[in-house]
Amino acid sequence: MSQRRSLLLVLTTVTALTLSVVASGAAVTPTREDISFGTFTVEDLCSFPIEIEALTDGETLTRFFDPEGNVVMELTTGPLRVRVTNLDTGESIELTVSGPGRLVIDEEQATLTQEGPWLTFVFPGAFEDDPNFEPGLYFTRGTVVAEFDPETGAFLTYTAITQNRTNLCEVLAD
Repeated sequence: MSQRRSLLLVLTTVTALTLSVVASGAAVTPTREDISFGTFTVEDLCSFPIEIEALTDGETLTRFFDPEGNVVMELTTGPLRVRVTNLDTGESIELTVSGPGRLVIDEEQATLTQEGPWLTFVFPGAFEDDPNFEPGLYFTRGTVVAEFDPETGAFLTYTAITQNRTNLCEVLAD
């Protein structure tokens, strides 16, 4: 073997070993888990209690970490179909709300980007300064970006980039 080829082989081996050590020290493998939406009742969104029941419940949560092991992003994907029922009247509607959604977290704020169809819960006091957001349960379609304080959960901004929003409290009140 020529001296040049030997040197190239040594450099390639050293580079590969260095990269593998750096990568293994800096990378934390993402985790995946099946999440269950289940069935639950909410009483604070509409003027009547509502039940939300998963009909197709196949969502997965993938968490991504920084080198120190802190969660920096969560990605929710997979099929989710629900039935939303007005418990006073029995009136219900079935919706596909499978997103996906991406939550990016840093020390100062968390940013949730919803794409596609979603159920958006707006609890009393969440958007006190925005008269366009009454408390309620909304079926949203399109891209929505919500920023909030990761410590308190308080919303900082809510921006509909391309969105169609339906107030399910109004739909189910009839």
